[in-house]
This record gives sequence, structure tokens and C-alpha cells, in this order.
Amino acid sequence: MDDCGKLSGQRAHTREALLATFNDLLLNGENERPKVADIIAQAGVGRSTFYNHFDGVAALLDESMGGLLDHVYQNRQRAHELLTGTRGDRAEAQLSRRLLARIGGHEDARLKAILIAGTTMAALEGWAAGRVSSAPDRLAAKLHRTVAAILADGGEDQA
Repeated sequence: MDDCGKLSGQRAHTREALLATFNDLLLNGENERPKVADIIAQAGVGRSTFYNHFDGVAALLDESMGGLLDHVYQNRQRAHELLTGTRGDRAEAQLSRRLLARIGGHEDARLKAILIAGTTMAALEGWAAGRVSSAPDRLAAKLHRTVAAILADGGEDQA
């Protein structure tokens, strides 16, 4: 194997390590949005290495969500079964509970958790059923922006 192939393998390994670290921090960490410093410390890479792979945490989140959505799409029949009916209701309720645990400090946290879970599940169900046409990374980016908008809302009612 030549040096170029070796570097490509190392680059891919580093990228995967960053993604795995981010996912671990996202699911098990204390912050709802892991910081670059936390990611690079746990992954054991330098800041410049991080930025050689990703433009920032938002880009890392988009790629992470894209990977999840790729998996859902490849298994869309099972995903459709999971996302609809009683199973879908349970999955949405579980997602809402987990979100509430993560965003509990936000104003109107319960409502925001329900909105995020419902919006996400509806979009995924429509996508898995073929009613929504979107590439996984585009759907992930749209869901990310939607979640950010819901979280950014101060909950102030307009009369």
C-alpha cells in the first residue's frame, strides 16, 4: 500500500473517531451541544485536525444525522413500521422524554420537547414512506434547523 492509501485510511479513521466521539458526547454528555474542545479532548486529536475534517460542530451534527438517516432510509420498511401506529407513538413519547431531560432548562421545555419529537417523527415517517423526497444529509440539515428554531423561540405569545 502506498503512502496516499495509508493517509486516506488514517484520515477516514480520524473522521470516524470524531463522529463517534461527537455521538457519544451528544448522547451521554452533559451539554446538549458538545463543544469543539470536548470533542477533540475525548477523540485525542488537535483543533486543527478537527477543522481539517469539519467546519464546526454544526457540520459534525449534520453528518452525524445524515448517517442516522442513511441507516433509516436503507431500512425504510422497518423504519416505517417503527415510526407508525402504536410503535411510532411510543417512539415519539420516548424521544420527547429524552429531549425534555436534555433541554429541561429551556423556557417551555415540555412543549419544545413535544414539538421537536413530533416534527422529527412526522418528517422521518413521511420520508421512510416515500412521501417526502430528500437526500439524507439535506433532511438532516432541515431537521437541525427546525430544532434550532424551536429551541430559540422564547415562548412569547404574540397577541
